[in-house]
Amino acid sequence: AEMRKRQKTPTESDSPPAKGAVGRSSKTWVNVALGVVLVLVLLIAAVLVTKVVAPNAFFKIQGGWILYALTGGTMPPYFNTEVFQPEYFKDFIKDGDVIVSTGAKCGTNWMLYIVHLIRTKGDEKKPWTEINHNTPWISFRHFPGQTWPQLRKAMETAILPDGSRLKEKWDDPEYPFRVFKAHEVPHQTYQGKEVGCLHIREFPKVKFIAMTRNGKDVAVSLNTFWDSHADDFKKMWGGFPVSGESLLETVKSMSGGPLMDIYFNYVNYWWPFRNEPNVLFLHYHDLILDLRGNVAKIAEFVGVKLTDKEMDEVAHRASFAQMKGLHAHFAIQMFDHPEGMAVMKPEEEGGQFFKRGRSGAGKEKFDDQCHKVFDDAVDKYFGNNEEMKSFALHGKAGP
Repeated sequence: AEMRKRQKTPTESDSPPAKGAVGRSSKTWVNVALGVVLVLVLLIAAVLVTKVVAPNAFFKIQGGWILYALTGGTMPPYFNTEVFQPEYFKDFIKDGDVIVSTGAKCGTNWMLYIVHLIRTKGDEKKPWTEINHNTPWISFRHFPGQTWPQLRKAMETAILPDGSRLKEKWDDPEYPFRVFKAHEVPHQTYQGKEVGCLHIREFPKVKFIAMTRNGKDVAVSLNTFWDSHADDFKKMWGGFPVSGESLLETVKSMSGGPLMDIYFNYVNYWWPFRNEPNVLFLHYHDLILDLRGNVAKIAEFVGVKLTDKEMDEVAHRASFAQMKGLHAHFAIQMFDHPEGMAVMKPEEEGGQFFKRGRSGAGKEKFDDQCHKVFDDAVDKYFGNNEEMKSFALHGKAGP
């Protein structure tokens, strides 16, 4: 009987919660939710204020480039196309100047060196000292927030560590023309959208050299390229560029993702301008097959007459066998950086510019999934133009 009595007696835990306790619990959860929302609002406000007041503060933290990109910052963050605004460009450029605006990982350094050798006719009395000294990258920031007027001033006034003037390297009065590096595309309306910043037709006396490459080879080269950037350079840009991405991730990014401009957009945007008299649109594979013939073509385009001996000398010095010994001259020294750092690692630390000097890396490195992603993108972005597709993939020489 006592046991039955105990079983029937409600325990404290069986009692329903008081109405006040339920109310307090609900209020607690509401307060937590409001607190989370408030924190998010304050965080978003801080990000937006930083974007307006001090956008470069994002780069002070590791991974800060992501916030910079999410708030509308130009990517890569060290690209700056101010120089190509007509008012700036008109004031800086001269008739006959050459803009080498190749696709990324499509032989940019090679082309800059070739054009420099052509303008000096292979004469070692006008030596190649450093790529960013002889052929400055004019759409590049040496530090966060740098403007084109600041870079231009540095180009004209900087004194190099050896005591020489930078301006003598790129603006030597004995040069028949000046050479500048870029990665940009022509200004135009493409499929209803305004793109590009190079005013090709508005500056008919300025020469533009574009060059592309088989996209699979671009992906392989790009995938290992990020690791060659100096650690201090990455730190300055909030951890960008990021290393360690798989080849498949790179291919996907190039094929409709954030890296569309590197290949598919690059080819599509340059293609309508390929026959302009001040444009020379080349293919990396064609240079691999016939370097001397393309040296002759480039020389004719920039207006330099080379003798057979000079042609041979330029082609010899521009061969990959010769250029592999010049790694230190292609590190992209930032002459306007307070510490004078370089973009690329030294060769002994893993920096690599010149690897194989041939085509076909994509065929060797791609697996079935990489091939499918890329081939589908080719059909989507090049499929309606067989001539452009063939040129983009194989050059004029064909497969």
